[in-house]
Amino acid sequence: MLWFAGLAMVIASLASYFFTRFLTKPVKQLTERAEQLANRDFETKLPVNSNDELGELSHSLNRVSDKLARYEMQQKQWLQDIAHELRTPLTIIRGEMEALVDGVIPANRENLTLLQLEILRLNRLIDDLHELAITDNLELSMQTQPIQLDSLIATLCKRCEGLLQKRGLTLSMRLDSGCVWGDEARLSQVFTNLLKNCAHYTELEGNIWLELRRKGNNVQLLIEDSGPGVSDEQLDKLFQRLYRTDQSRNSQTGGAGLGLAICENIIAAHHGHIQAMHGAKGGLIILVTLPLYSMEQTT
Repeated sequence: MLWFAGLAMVIASLASYFFTRFLTKPVKQLTERAEQLANRDFETKLPVNSNDELGELSHSLNRVSDKLARYEMQQKQWLQDIAHELRTPLTIIRGEMEALVDGVIPANRENLTLLQLEILRLNRLIDDLHELAITDNLELSMQTQPIQLDSLIATLCKRCEGLLQKRGLTLSMRLDSGCVWGDEARLSQVFTNLLKNCAHYTELEGNIWLELRRKGNNVQLLIEDSGPGVSDEQLDKLFQRLYRTDQSRNSQTGGAGLGLAICENIIAAHHGHIQAMHGAKGGLIILVTLPLYSMEQTT
């Protein structure tokens, strides 16, 4: 009997060892993978060998790794783009200043005005970058209140009349009543940017159609122009930071390509979304969707 009891203890010990090893091995792999992610190693992937909770956790870590890898790539590209955008006006300013100091070009009003324009261009870019950084976390600092959106948009359109008339553009409006909960200054910033974009990029003597409508529990602002439109490839990139549809357009006429990214941040902070579509009239449609105001939002 003693030998039987001893054998049972040996078998139990072996079973316990292998069972413990079976459980601890995947946990150890998960721990090691988490440490690798902390050290910015996004390439290594965990094997998913089961459909249980550990397998699901391994799959989730792999997804997190993929997202972090994409985010890091975007951040690197973002820094490279910023460096490029800053380098261009700085190079021009430096060249102009050296030419003035060396007497290659005269320090007259015309040359000083060109230098001033480049400095203003650089200043606008820095301001836009700062604004983008602020709107990345805008929800924390918004001054919110009920806003009658139809009244706000009518006022903003009135302010843009001079720019529209200068380009011979006709604005047609249809505004349904709609109230939202938000930051009036920030929403004004969005709608003004969208209106000015239309005014700048719509062909002379063209048309702009603006409609505010209710749809379910949301209110939608649709802005459409008569063209020119954009390609499918350009459409997909319109809200990318520092993207300009006409890459030859400089920041003095077309901006730094941050306006729509800022608009997207502001609308997202209001729990809405903004999208661009091809218009049936040959141009572009920008559609902004915001949740309608309810009394629950004030409590």
